[in-house]
Amino acid sequence: MPKSASFDVLGTCFDFDTAISTIDKRLGSKLKPLAVDPKTLFFSWFYAAQRDFTYTSMVGSYVPIAQILKFTLRRACAVVGLPGSEISDEDVAAVMGEMVKLPPRNGLKECFDGLRQSGWDVYAVTNGGKETSLNYYKLANIDLDANHLLSCDDIKVAKPDVKAIYKSQDVVQVNIPAESGEMGVLASHVPSIEQLKPGLVEIIEEAGGSKQFFLSGGFATVQPDSQLSINAVEGFPLEDFSAEAVRNQIQEAQKVASGSGSEQDIAEAKIELEVLESLQASLK
Repeated sequence: MPKSASFDVLGTCFDFDTAISTIDKRLGSKLKPLAVDPKTLFFSWFYAAQRDFTYTSMVGSYVPIAQILKFTLRRACAVVGLPGSEISDEDVAAVMGEMVKLPPRNGLKECFDGLRQSGWDVYAVTNGGKETSLNYYKLANIDLDANHLLSCDDIKVAKPDVKAIYKSQDVVQVNIPAESGEMGVLASHVPSIEQLKPGLVEIIEEAGGSKQFFLSGGFATVQPDSQLSINAVEGFPLEDFSAEAVRNQIQEAQKVASGSGSEQDIAEAKIELEVLESLQASLK
C-alpha cells in the first residue's frame, strides 16, 4: 500500500484571488468610502460562511457551503456597513461564478506530480461540491479522479466531523484477531472491548474491495454508535512484508529462544517468535 497524502481544497490548493478581484470590480467603489478593502470583505464573508456551514452540520441540518455562500454575501456586506439592498443579484452571481473556477496555487501541479512520482497516493478532502472541486483540478491540468476526492456534500457532514476526515470508503465489516477468537464486526455489533492477539485485521469495503493489515496485538473497541477503534503497538499493510524475510527472522528468533542467553533475551525472543509465526501464517 502506498503512502498517502490528503489536501484541503478551498483556499489551500486553490486561491480566491479572482473572486476577490470580482468583488473589487463590482463593489470596490461602494466599499472605499467605508474604508473596507475587497480582501477583508471576502474573508469575513468566507469565514462566517464556514462557521454557519459547520454549525448547521453539527445540529444535523447539513447545507452545502455553496448555498450558504450564495445567501450570505449580502449579510457580509451589511456587517461592514454596505446595505444588502445595494448588492444586486448580478453582483452575487458574478462572485459565485468565480468561486466555481478558482485558480490553482503556484506549484500545485508540481506538488501533486512530485508526490506521485515518489510513490505517494494523493487525495483531496473538501467542504465544497464534488463536481466543482474535480473541475478545479481539471482546469489546472492536474489528474484527480472521483475516488481520490471526498466532498462533504457526499456524506452530509462538515469537515470537522471525523467521518469527513477518516471515512474515505464505506466499510461494511472489519475482521479482527481477538484473543477470544476471530471476530467479524458489523454495524449492528454489540458494544465491546476485545484484546487483540498478533494477527490480521481485514477491512471489507462496501464497493467490494478489502484491505489487510497485520497487527502485533492491541485492543479493539466497538462503540454503541457502531464506531470501531483499534489501538495497536505496531500495524502495517500485509503487502509490506516479505515471506522470505519473515522466515529468516523466525530462524534468528528460534536460535535466541532456544539458546543460553539471559532470561530477558529468551523471553523477548519467544514473544517475537509468536508474532512472526502469526505473520507467517497470514502471508500463506
